[in-house]
Amino acid sequence: MSLPPPPIITVTAHDRAAVVAMLESRLDMERALEFKARVEDVIDGGATQIVLDMSEVTYMDSSGLGTVVSVFKRMPSGGFHVTGLRPNVRTLFQITRLDRFINVYATVDEAVAAFRRA
Repeated sequence: MSLPPPPIITVTAHDRAAVVAMLESRLDMERALEFKARVEDVIDGGATQIVLDMSEVTYMDSSGLGTVVSVFKRMPSGGFHVTGLRPNVRTLFQITRLDRFINVYATVDEAVAAFRRA
């Protein structure tokens, strides 16, 4: 009997926001489809504000980046924030200029506070 794979994300409520924490250190081609499916489940469940905590992610390739963009596009305007970017992942956001479209915060608390101010 084989065990199911460990979850790729956790989801917790923080005020009115769903905090989606990536549990894997890599968001790459191998994990992107499962990540997208799990986050889309959160959106389909009615979430209108999502904080994506990427503090565990040390590597992200173009598949992972595309998945983050796809999730961002599904959210209402201003309803998606990213937190906890490590330096190499932050650089990827800067090089691709995603940080101009997706709000990036240092911590989950800062991102949730930004939702409150909006």
